[in-house]
Amino acid sequence: MAGTLSAGVNSLILKLDTPYDTIRTSDIRDDLIKVKVWCSTTAGFTPSDANKVFDGLSLSIIIPNLTAGTAYYVKYAFISEIDESQITYSSELTATPVTTDAAMVNI
Repeated sequence: MAGTLSAGVNSLILKLDTPYDTIRTSDIRDDLIKVKVWCSTTAGFTPSDANKVFDGLSLSIIIPNLTAGTAYYVKYAFISEIDESQITYSSELTATPVTTDAAMVNI
């Protein structure tokens, strides 16, 4: 699983690579039905329904309504129709949203 997390204006942007199926050795998993994303201000957090911020099918995800200047930690998982209960979490990614003013400096 490979993904990158970057800062947006009061948001985070998670971009995920297409999951690779090592069993079928193809680039696109035929059985991918959704992506789940969890977010917390606590490093080492445990994903749960309380901190789930996305549950859908997209490889480009914006996590909105965050506080600029606060570090956020994100984990994600690809969910397969073969076994929806089998969840392998990504490693933890971290980024800090910026304010509108800070974003203008980077243009």
